[in-house]
Amino acid sequence: MLVILLLPTVSIAAVVEPPEAFFNGSAYLRLFTPMPVWGHSAITFRTCRANSTYNSEFLTDNEVKNEAAVLILGTNYSGCMLHGPGLVFNYSTMHPVGVLFTDCPMPSGPCSEHDDIVHNSVVDHCIHDPCMQHGACISRPDSYECHCTARYSGKNCEVDTGPPCLSQPCFNGGTCQEDSRGDVQCFCPAGYTGSRCETELSVHPLCEINPCRNNGTCRVLGNGKSVDCECLDGFSGPMCEFDRDDCESEPCQNHGICMDEIGGFTCNCDATGYTGSVCQHNINECSQRNPCMNGGICYDTYGYFICECKPGYGGSTCEIILNECQSQPCQHGGTCIPGKGSFTCSCMSGYSGATCEISPPCPQCPSDSECIAGQCVCKQGTTGSVGYCIPKLGQKSAKSNACTCLNGATCVGTASNISCICAAGFTG
Repeated sequence: MLVILLLPTVSIAAVVEPPEAFFNGSAYLRLFTPMPVWGHSAITFRTCRANSTYNSEFLTDNEVKNEAAVLILGTNYSGCMLHGPGLVFNYSTMHPVGVLFTDCPMPSGPCSEHDDIVHNSVVDHCIHDPCMQHGACISRPDSYECHCTARYSGKNCEVDTGPPCLSQPCFNGGTCQEDSRGDVQCFCPAGYTGSRCETELSVHPLCEINPCRNNGTCRVLGNGKSVDCECLDGFSGPMCEFDRDDCESEPCQNHGICMDEIGGFTCNCDATGYTGSVCQHNINECSQRNPCMNGGICYDTYGYFICECKPGYGGSTCEIILNECQSQPCQHGGTCIPGKGSFTCSCMSGYSGATCEISPPCPQCPSDSECIAGQCVCKQGTTGSVGYCIPKLGQKSAKSNACTCLNGATCVGTASNISCICAAGFTG
């Protein structure tokens, strides 16, 4: 279970721990600083059941409610976690309890309901496929041993010795064929069997014309009236006529595509983000070359990667230059001029500031007007030119109806005794 209470946005400093951490079911991280929430934030998890990357769909602005909140990661969680944008493993910003910072020790492949927590048991020295898919790996207590196919040799089957059929490994006129792993398969003539056609069949009348296909061995049953076929690995059926579907058990992991072969299979790991004989090893896309453009920071995830883009850029690989003017940041009629990851505002006369937010200073206005946004305008309820503002129609009082003052003068007194206070520049 993942307990999450999110905080406001800050950036995290340099990395001081490996990018991967293992949680044993009781371990957790307590973050001292907030975890940012934006379109490219990500936390990547892996258990032996599934790989998941949680991004903005998992962490949303709606969850940021309390500025005093903390973020706890890993409570009751058994599995591994990769750092990413907004969560970088750094001792100065977090307090780990029981967390192991190392390459993920989780076993690959399917698991039972009790296999999430890794126990310190027998070490599998073959887990990283040291035989390079050119042989069978056998794990020993302190090391491993490679049994290489016919074409390869060396401790890790790293030496290509050339086409194995050139040495004519098939006896008794058998035909040699090399498979995709560099091993040989011998197709035996009638009367011979075995992986190299080395065994001569005891010719019983029922087996004179070998009814067993695909190099199966013909054996006469005890009643002497019928035969049985002993099939080579990868074949089945009464006459060894069926090539067994080695992909039926779905051996390829992480969405790899299984391709059945004679006596085996191969996994096509293209576009999965994984490699290995059964697509079991995660590829770190960030270690080969930085796929993030325009100075973006690459973070590896299980099966892919994610980019943290610099301001002004967006897209899965930061390939899009964002239009900062789209939000219309300039105020008071200012014109927005887009730049590379930024913008500038061309302000109307009298306005200033980065977004034209500062109004021009107010001049000294006549008594019938007031200063609004740096300009003199008639007071509320009046209209006309500044200095000559008159009450709006339908809003005159009995006193104003009786007023005969001209040129913007102000009426004072009662209806029976009215005096005029003249505007500047007028008298009478």
